[in-house]
Amino acid sequence: MVLVPENTLERMQQRQQILTPPVTQTLKNLDSEMNDILYSKELNDEQKAKLYNQVLQRITISEKVNHFTRS
Repeated sequence: MVLVPENTLERMQQRQQILTPPVTQTLKNLDSEMNDILYSKELNDEQKAKLYNQVLQRITISEKVNHFTRS
């Protein structure tokens, strides 16, 4: 076990967020949300499918917006 100052983890997380492009961060968040949905024990399969589809639609919309802003 190694002891480090209390704010070390917080500084590392802040640095990582600064270095991560917004699109990458958005995709990470969506991926995490999709995994949460799939592995949830509180949702039945129909609810999982509906929520998962909603996330997929957000990804599609996000990709379209990014495509138009780059063009």
